[in-house]
Amino acid sequence: MTNHSAKIGIVTVSDRASAGIYEDLSGKAIIDTLKDYLTSDWQAEYRLIP
Repeated sequence: MTNHSAKIGIVTVSDRASAGIYEDLSGKAIIDTLKDYLTSDWQAEYRLIP
């Protein structure tokens, strides 16, 4: 049997964060929350778009 991990997409939309004016904290907070709640193997696919 092969183990497969779930891939979860996290998308944050911010013109200023994508331009580097400030750091996107919400995307990281979502990833941290998922780490607290999910017990199975998973991977985060994080994207910050303008």
